[in-house]
Amino acid sequence: MKKRTAEARARPRSWVFFRWAPHSVAPTEEVRVVGNCKELGNWEPLQGVPLTQCEDSPTCWASKGVSLPLGNPVEYKYMVLDRSAGGNVRWEDDHGTRTTVPTGRRLVLEDDGGIYRVITEKAKTKTLTVDTSKGAIPKEPAQGTSANPASPKSPLSPKAGKLMLEDDELSAQDVVFIVFRQLPVRVQKADNAKGGWRVVETCTDANPFTTVSLLHKSFKYDSIKDDYKFKVKFVGDPGVHTNDPDEMKQIAELLEPFSCIPVFVDEQVTKNHWEFCTKFLWPLLHNSKVFDTDTSDGESMQEKHDLRWKDFQLLNKLYAETIEAHATPKSLIWVHTHYLLLVPRYMLLRLPGATIGFFLHSAFPSSEIIRSLPMR
Repeated sequence: MKKRTAEARARPRSWVFFRWAPHSVAPTEEVRVVGNCKELGNWEPLQGVPLTQCEDSPTCWASKGVSLPLGNPVEYKYMVLDRSAGGNVRWEDDHGTRTTVPTGRRLVLEDDGGIYRVITEKAKTKTLTVDTSKGAIPKEPAQGTSANPASPKSPLSPKAGKLMLEDDELSAQDVVFIVFRQLPVRVQKADNAKGGWRVVETCTDANPFTTVSLLHKSFKYDSIKDDYKFKVKFVGDPGVHTNDPDEMKQIAELLEPFSCIPVFVDEQVTKNHWEFCTKFLWPLLHNSKVFDTDTSDGESMQEKHDLRWKDFQLLNKLYAETIEAHATPKSLIWVHTHYLLLVPRYMLLRLPGATIGFFLHSAFPSSEIIRSLPMR
């Protein structure tokens, strides 16, 4: 597994979108937002983030999403840059230096006074006048007629669906990460004099229908691969525990032809994680958990739960770190089972732009059970 750099270990990030309504902007001028961090140009006007004029509200300008560290205070200011006049800069004069603290997965700064939101909401509102004295309710004009022209951005427009498909369709450069507790294949010590490792299939005659094995088989053959315009990688436990970097590298290289990425977890962490899932989480998900506080050996059940809960979180974080090391900000990540219940949360903080799905594979408890959880 690749070592994560100090930058990769930095705090989670949030996508921040800037909106501003300048008094006037000439055709030769550009609108930018500049701030005290490298993402906003470190107060250098030419390095600032550009804003573009909003189609629905020409008086408003908006930026694309800027990835900023979560919880870090940021100072910023808007400006108008005129390149034709030698880079002349006009800073906003009706407001001092602005400050924000990025929170959540996505943050929109409405420094336009809410003008854009008000205008777009009014545009969505339709008024239909009905003359009830004649006893007839007029029909709405058909789509695309002069009385109701279809906008290219309208949900009714034929172009809208096409644009959405083009934006969302996966390409050959995209990778879908399918994340399970266990990989569809297992790694074992090789039975030969040279030692080393070998890969064995986990889909046996006794257990041929495990979800991860079926998914792996569906992407295994070239005849089926041709139907998909994207790559698939499976992420999970390889079935062995090792802290040796050389062995980790060897196992990762061994699994690469199988489209598998291993997650290496300490054996004791794995044990505590398993006990938390089987003795606490699984019964709780099925409304059958009893919250005991005493045990016969003198150690409280709560102390055991705390230790198991801590390692449950740690294992989920290790999975998130492994995915982050291989994924891109626009990756599609599909997480499975209650064993990895926290992975989607950790991934949202690490890769806010990624598309993340979660399939529980089990029942979900009633609200009364959720409210009584000692850890939430």
